[in-house]
Amino acid sequence: METSEEARAFAEKAEDKDLTKLAFAWRATVSLALGDVSSTVGDLKRATELEGGPLRRYLGICEAEGKLLRGDGAGALIQTQGNRQFAVRYSYNTDRAVAAMRSSPGY
Repeated sequence: METSEEARAFAEKAEDKDLTKLAFAWRATVSLALGDVSSTVGDLKRATELEGGPLRRYLGICEAEGKLLRGDGAGALIQTQGNRQFAVRYSYNTDRAVAAMRSSPGY
């Protein structure tokens, strides 16, 4: 967690919007893995704001999982479907497979 915080601080100091977005998103994945849902949600919100829309690819999957953990099943499904559409459009086959799996009933 300390390293992800250092990366975020460095990106903000450099005034690099893309690196700051990624730093928030990756820090959110660390928080998610540690079970800290409130930190995950806050960091994903900041990353999404910097992105100007939903996160995609692996970070989008993490964003969907964060929604699911806080009880927003419909939001998680919409996020996952958007991730899948993005993956199909740009031929990201691994992302496509994960999105298809996670949008299936019973996941």
